[in-house]
Amino acid sequence: MTTQFTSAFPDKRWYALDNAAKIYPAVRTARWHPIFRLSATLHEEVDPVRLQAALAAVLPRFPHIKSRLRRGLFWYYIEDNAGMPCVQEDVRNPCMVIREKENGYFHFRVRYYQRRIAVEFLHSLTDGGGGMVFLKTLTAQYLALGGHPIPAGDGVLDCARGATPEELEDSYKKHADLSAVRSRRERRAWHVPGAREGAGVMHLTTGVIPTEALRAAARERGVSVTELLVAVQLYALHRVQREMTPAARRAVKVSVPVDMRRFYPSKTLRNFSLFINVGVEPGLGEYSFDEITKHVHHTLRRDVNTKYLNSMMAMNVSSENNPLLRGVPLFVKKASLIMAYQILGEQQFTMSFSNLGATTVPEAMRPLVERFDMILGPPRTNRLAAAVVSYGGVTTVNFTRDMPQPQVERIFFTQLVKIGLPVRVESNEMGASHHG
Repeated sequence: MTTQFTSAFPDKRWYALDNAAKIYPAVRTARWHPIFRLSATLHEEVDPVRLQAALAAVLPRFPHIKSRLRRGLFWYYIEDNAGMPCVQEDVRNPCMVIREKENGYFHFRVRYYQRRIAVEFLHSLTDGGGGMVFLKTLTAQYLALGGHPIPAGDGVLDCARGATPEELEDSYKKHADLSAVRSRRERRAWHVPGAREGAGVMHLTTGVIPTEALRAAARERGVSVTELLVAVQLYALHRVQREMTPAARRAVKVSVPVDMRRFYPSKTLRNFSLFINVGVEPGLGEYSFDEITKHVHHTLRRDVNTKYLNSMMAMNVSSENNPLLRGVPLFVKKASLIMAYQILGEQQFTMSFSNLGATTVPEAMRPLVERFDMILGPPRTNRLAAAVVSYGGVTTVNFTRDMPQPQVERIFFTQLVKIGLPVRVESNEMGASHHG
């Protein structure tokens, strides 16, 4: 199937899913969708009527998001959706399953609550980098309709212009060097045991940290902010494993998304991320926090480079290009994709931990936006996930879980306090906010 671009070529109304997106429609279930959420908190109450008008103005600029999912003979694909989704009042439990018919067959939704604008995306549409461009453009349009014109730049797109082929390309296929292919197989990882919450329940715990204090703590240890936070997360999981299943010998691993736009000249607004799993082996003994920090630092510095990442990307693309697979009908291919996801996906990590890094907006927008947040819906079989965004001197760490006990988050934030960081903790559970 040849990729075709709606805005650049108006007579073409469909295009193929990108390489990373192809697996998500196949592995979703009735109670789980691969969803993530981005939100902007303003300094004013959100007007839903104005937000709806902003969405109507912005959505045509993003044809891959203004779409519906279709089943083809060999692959799922996306085509233009002529409708217009309605903004929705927010709910206590984010990132729940998107009911296609109720949502106008769109695979995203825009929500609002008090001063917050939130967008939840099915991962087949985009990743955190592309999603943040959509959220910032939507927020800028909303502010402009309220009398605060925001120029394009810093991730805010000009809605008077159509999407370009570069924004809609499958950058995996464009940039993968198929001469260097690396196997994706790894040892199975330990998963946090425990009962799963019922459908529609999601626990959200947020830690708010001064960004400069976090950077200083990372510099003091000779690591990056991402490396420090991943080390704290791995330490928390290691501690929980020793408390819950002391005889366990499976590795504790954190999956860290890497934005490939850092390494390739890509302008795509679709998916362009890969995942590095970093972990410790409990069979070798107990690890101190300092040991884990050094291990994370050296592992990520070794693996997060163009050559290593390309070998992973090439493996994914070469699998898709396999002529034996390409000619297989979708209903057979779906079973294979589910099996591959089970073997090569969540079994290889304990939880995911995504850091979008520092996000910026045009100068005219800065005094109007208080903070940004990212939330990952829990994975299909794992029980929790976490995501980080920094903006305006504040870093927010959002944990999501569908199990009752918050033992991982508790150790994570306690360890941050132990290394000297002030943390304010918020939760969607009543009476759960406190300072540390």
